[in-house]
Amino acid sequence: MSDIFLSYAREDSDWAQRLAASLERAGLSVWWDQRLRAGDAFDDVIQREVDAARAVLVLWSKHAVSSVWVKGEATAAQQQNKLVPVLVEPVRIPIPFGAFHTADMTGWDGSEDHPKLLGLIGSLLDRLDGQNAPQEDGTSERDRDDSEWHATLLASEPARRRLQLRIGTRRHELECVFRPNYLWNRFVVIVDGQEVAKGGHQYRDSIGFSFPLGDDWIGFVNLASGDTVSTGELLGHCEVSIGGRVLYREPASGD
Repeated sequence: MSDIFLSYAREDSDWAQRLAASLERAGLSVWWDQRLRAGDAFDDVIQREVDAARAVLVLWSKHAVSSVWVKGEATAAQQQNKLVPVLVEPVRIPIPFGAFHTADMTGWDGSEDHPKLLGLIGSLLDRLDGQNAPQEDGTSERDRDDSEWHATLLASEPARRRLQLRIGTRRHELECVFRPNYLWNRFVVIVDGQEVAKGGHQYRDSIGFSFPLGDDWIGFVNLASGDTVSTGELLGHCEVSIGGRVLYREPASGD
């Protein structure tokens, strides 16, 4: 079962491919017809995947509004309360689909930190999170399944990394910051806007922190300063792990 079924007109396949890649990097599984195999019965596979998906993103463009297939997939999604309309360019969305709240992605330039993309990802995660009923201990099955744990880099600056952590149905924003001066090298960890850990030393260029993540998770961050002379990077190493599993490492292994 995929999180997202992507419906689009063939002429918009490049745009759809960029969006699918961005959603997958955010930890969402995406099905679109590029995954069809030779010999598959097209209409049967499409119906099966629409039925199995948790949400159906319909990309409305000047080509999509004239596509029988796109309108058919939108109808099936509407009937199953899975429809998430997305506006790719300014067009008049066909009746009755224009009555639904539509995510405006016009002007998206393909960048990972674009506000419209981040807003779409956030609304999708909120929608999917609502489909996961909590267990008696207050966590869902997906919280405890670490295959659903992901870290997505939202912004990278010479002395700062900003990431979105997805732990099952939970989302947190994590910032790792390096604040150097000639007296004290200070490293800071910020979760959801709150400073949760800090430390450093005049002669120390690396540090490890544990930090709380909600009521029942502990995270760990390893940070180190970079070679500012050759690279311009003040923060040269950043590793984030939750429950013993590394979700983000920079540089990546082997670099």
